[in-house]
Amino acid sequence: MDPEKQQLRAHQMPDFEAQIPKAPEPNWIKRGLVAAVFGMALFKMSHISREYYGSRSDILGFKPIEGKCPSQPKLVPQGYSNLDFILHDDDFAKGELKRFQGAIQVPTQSYDDLGPVGEDDRWDIFYNFSSYLETAYPQVHKHMTVEKVNTHGLIFTWEGSDSSLGPQLIMAHQDVVPVNKETAKQWTHPPYSGHFDGKYVWGRGSVDTKNSLIGSLSAAELLLEQGFKPKRTHVFSYGFDEEISGPNGAKNMAKFLVDKHGEKSFFSVVDEGSLVVEEDNYAMLIAATGEKGYADIQISVSAPGGHSSMPPPHTGIGIAAQIINELEDTPYRPELTPENPIFYTMQCVATHDKSISPKLKSLIQRAGKDRWANRKLVEILYGNPKYRDLIRTTQAIDLVTGGVKANALPETTVFVTNHRIAIEHKVEDVQKKATGNAINIAKKNGFSVTAFGKEIIPEDKDSKGSIEVGFFGAPLEVAPRAPTSGPTWDLVMGTAMHVFRDAVFPESKDVFAAPGIMTANTDTRHYWKLCDAIYRFNPVRETAAFGIHTVDEHIEYQAHLETIAYFYELVRNSGGENQR
Repeated sequence: MDPEKQQLRAHQMPDFEAQIPKAPEPNWIKRGLVAAVFGMALFKMSHISREYYGSRSDILGFKPIEGKCPSQPKLVPQGYSNLDFILHDDDFAKGELKRFQGAIQVPTQSYDDLGPVGEDDRWDIFYNFSSYLETAYPQVHKHMTVEKVNTHGLIFTWEGSDSSLGPQLIMAHQDVVPVNKETAKQWTHPPYSGHFDGKYVWGRGSVDTKNSLIGSLSAAELLLEQGFKPKRTHVFSYGFDEEISGPNGAKNMAKFLVDKHGEKSFFSVVDEGSLVVEEDNYAMLIAATGEKGYADIQISVSAPGGHSSMPPPHTGIGIAAQIINELEDTPYRPELTPENPIFYTMQCVATHDKSISPKLKSLIQRAGKDRWANRKLVEILYGNPKYRDLIRTTQAIDLVTGGVKANALPETTVFVTNHRIAIEHKVEDVQKKATGNAINIAKKNGFSVTAFGKEIIPEDKDSKGSIEVGFFGAPLEVAPRAPTSGPTWDLVMGTAMHVFRDAVFPESKDVFAAPGIMTANTDTRHYWKLCDAIYRFNPVRETAAFGIHTVDEHIEYQAHLETIAYFYELVRNSGGENQR
C-alpha cells in the first residue's frame, strides 16, 4: 500500500452506543443501544460549522432508489477440492512457511527519494528478490513467460487454452515500507527475520503485500505441479514501488500490458485492498470496487519583505494562516449516495446483521428513497471515525514553509493541502473550493489571485501582495467503479464466498460479500485503461493481520494459507461458463 494507506480495517464495524435520531413520525422513539454496528454517540449535523455544500446531490436533487445488498452465492470449481490439503496438511504448511519467510527476509524497501532505476543502487535489492522467486518457484518459471519491465517489474503470463476468454490479472507489489531505524529495536522479532512463533509470521511485508504475492505464486506452483491447465490466460503483475505510488513500476507495467493486449482487454483485476471483516454473528467479505480521487493543492502567498520592527497588519504568514483557517472552517459536506459503494456496504449490514435494532435497520434500508432517513444515516456515519472519511472529500494541510529569519518579514509563504476526493466529486470541485477560499481572504486583505494559471483578481498599484493557487504534483480523478453483479463480481467474490464459507468460518456465522471503497490508492490507479472490473480485495481476516506500516507487522500463518487457497480456487474458477 502507498505511504498514506493506514485504513487497513476501514470497514470494521466496532461496538459502541449510538442513538437513533427521532423521526417526525409519532411512532418513532429514540433508541439506546445499537449493537455491533456503529461506535459512538450521534454527531449532530448542527455541530459542523460552515460546511461546503458544493455536492452534486444538492445540485441534481434527491433521486430515490431501492438499495439492496448485492447477493452473491459461492462459486465452487468443478472437480476435486484441495482446500483441506492447502489449509491443513502439515508437510504443505512447512514448505510454504519457508517460502513465505524467505520472501520477508529480502528487505525490498522503497524510499521517497529514490533516483532512477539503474542509477540508484538502492534498487539493486530487487535483483535479490527476483532471484529468490526463481529458486522458490521452479514450475512457475518453467511453464510461464516471465517479462521484466523497467528492470524490476515482474510480469508472469500463464497462457490459457481458450483465447476467446479475456485474461485475468492478479496483482501485488514486491516493495515494502522502510523500517524506521529509530523504532527497529521496538519490534518483538527483527523486522526482516520472518520469525514464526507457532501462530504468527513476523516481519515487514508479511501483510503488505508479500502475503498476497507469495500466496498467488504458491497457488500457481501447486496447480502446475498437479498438471492443471487453465482455459483463461492468467497474468501475475508484481510492481516494485507501490509504496511511492508506482511511477517506476506499475505505471510502466500497465503501459506494457496495454500495448501487448490492448485497452479494456482484461476480464478482471484483483489487487490488494479491503479485508474480511469479522463480527460475532457474521463475516463480511469486502471488495473495494472504487477508490477516492487525489489532489494536492499548493497555495503561495507573496508579500513585500522588510524589517520585522515595522510590520503590516498581517504578514505573508498571517495571510496564509487566514487561508488555512478558511479552508478548515469550510469542510466538505458528508453525503451518502448510491454512487458510493459504502451505500451498499450499509445495505448488506442491514440485511445480515441480526444484532442491530429494527429502527436502525429500517433507517439504512430507507436511505436510498427517503431524504430524511438518508440525512440521519449520514449523521450517524459522520460521527464514526471509521466511516466519516468514506462519505466526504477530505482536506488536510500537510506542508507549510515561510520566512528565513526572525527579524525579517517573510516574502514567500507556501503550504500544501492534501485532498482525498469523494465519489460524488471531481478534481475540478476541489480546485473551485480552494480557489474560492483564497479569493475570500484576498478580498479582505487587498491581494491579487492567480489560480491554476488564470488571473482571478488582477494585480494593480494598490495590491498588498499576491496569492497563487495550483497543483502540487499530478491530481487523480475518482476511480471508475467495478461491477457489483455479473460474471466478474461472481468470479472474484463467489470464489471468496466458497473459500471462507466452506473452509474458514463455522456454519453458525453468516458469511456474505459486499462492495466497499478505498480512501487511498493502490497500483491499480495505473491500470484503468486495461480493465473496468478492478477489485481491491485481500483474502485475509482482519483479526489475523496486524501492524501494517508500523512496528511489529505480522500475520497469522493460517491466514496466509487461506490466501493461497483463495488464489488457487480463483484460478480454477476462471474458465467457467458465461465468463467472457
